[in-house]
Amino acid sequence: ELAAIRFVDGVPTEIFETFINPEKPIPAEASAINHITDDMVASAPTISQILPAFEAFVGKSPLVAHNLAFDLKFIYYSGSNIMDTPRKYFDTLKISQKMLKRPKSKYDKEFEMWETDYDSEYDVDDHKLETLAEYYNITFPCKHRAAADAIVTGKLFLNLISDKQSSI
Repeated sequence: ELAAIRFVDGVPTEIFETFINPEKPIPAEASAINHITDDMVASAPTISQILPAFEAFVGKSPLVAHNLAFDLKFIYYSGSNIMDTPRKYFDTLKISQKMLKRPKSKYDKEFEMWETDYDSEYDVDDHKLETLAEYYNITFPCKHRAAADAIVTGKLFLNLISDKQSSI
């Protein structure tokens, strides 16, 4: 599945969303997470058929993604030329890692192991998209579906920008 949301002045205005036929069976573990089945993608276009429309939708717009390198690697190896267009790239995973603290770890001598120190000052347990959405009170319907992930990532980006500007 591939999706992108266009935001204009902080408001989602357009969506690009499609299933993709992977031309091989979807692993059961993946279907268990995203609830996409072989039947759902059987008549869907292949990634090579979708990429021109996706690239046209994105145009010269900046790209925002959570774990951007993963997404770019996937579409690049699928034949996309999207990185040939000069644009700004924003990775909400990396931005959140710079702005929001995780709890520290401390060594427990008795059990001879590292454990999370929840008494230390921290913002979030981890930097997963779902955790960050909860931190910013962003509703997250249909977790692990492309359009839902895209809209939540866009809203997360706006929250991170707002926090950064208010700290200046």
